[in-house]
Amino acid sequence: MIKYDFQNPSKIPLLEQAGTPTLLRLKKRRFQCKNCRRVTVAKTSIVEKNH
Repeated sequence: MIKYDFQNPSKIPLLEQAGTPTLLRLKKRRFQCKNCRRVTVAKTSIVEKNH
């Protein structure tokens, strides 16, 4: 596997801070297999799959 690029940032709503909504911009790393060139996305515990 080699580092490939990043997905477009996901905007994840978090708790409000001082009455202002807070968003987390998450850019997931993508990796590419050297042999078959298949691209996979790094997993994170912050969001569920396909969110």
